[in-house]
Amino acid sequence: MLDIEKYLKETKKEIEEYMSSFFPPDMVPHPLGEAMRYALLNGGKRVRAILAITIGRGLQGQDSNILPFAAALEMIHAYSLVHDDLPAMDNDDYRRGQLTTHKKFGEAMGILTGDALLTHAFWVIAGRTQEPTIIPDLVRILALDAGIEGMVAGQVADVLAERQKKANEILKPQSTDAELLEYIHRNKTMALILAACEGGAVTALATKEVREQIAEYGRKIGLAFQIVDDVLDVEGTEQAMGKKVHKDSALGKLTYPGLWGLEKSKAIAAQLLAEACQIVAHLPCAEHLAALARFIVARTY
Repeated sequence: MLDIEKYLKETKKEIEEYMSSFFPPDMVPHPLGEAMRYALLNGGKRVRAILAITIGRGLQGQDSNILPFAAALEMIHAYSLVHDDLPAMDNDDYRRGQLTTHKKFGEAMGILTGDALLTHAFWVIAGRTQEPTIIPDLVRILALDAGIEGMVAGQVADVLAERQKKANEILKPQSTDAELLEYIHRNKTMALILAACEGGAVTALATKEVREQIAEYGRKIGLAFQIVDDVLDVEGTEQAMGKKVHKDSALGKLTYPGLWGLEKSKAIAAQLLAEACQIVAHLPCAEHLAALARFIVARTY
């Protein structure tokens, strides 16, 4: 039986060692290198990278194609957190139990650090992927899911909703709060997890059918991940989470518990977990994918 905690720890260590090679201590400008290392290597579960690695290796892909994509995912995720924490956005002082990047290095360096991580992610894919034929697909997946058809679009909708814009002003006429909440979650969080899954399959040169199955798995666990995050903001503690909790309700954010209640939210996440595991049950990496999905839904931090 798979020891998921050991697997997560070992794979996290592996991807972090790989990523650290891109930012040597003598990198110049020195403050930029220091801030990028701080933002990227200062903790985190590496869920997105581990998903890509697990899928890529499980489908017999090569590390020389898998690891650059996994690293790029983490760079983009890190950039999004750095920018989310800025005063103009969530205005957070702590992330993973430590000072946020802009609090440690200043607001200007926070903005530039995020910019640098975002752009360097695409260099890593283009410059380090061994199989050149898959580079366009990997860039397309990541650019769309991290951009205006994914993470950035979801963040924009979230910011506008927090500023009391109504669903029909953000989306389309007659849109409801439930539709807006689903749009935010499917884009802000789910999209990058979807990119990790689909990109992982691409690194292994998987068939179109397998890619579609993996993508659907990613959609379901990505949405479950954000629902659990909403629940943890209600039930979690600042010590366990490493950041402020109970912020969503204070800010008037749309959340699953706020709209559907805690118990129904947990039930929805559990249903998504079951469906995700069923979709990939026939694949050679099914055990690992099911364990990762359960970890995401059952996590307490």
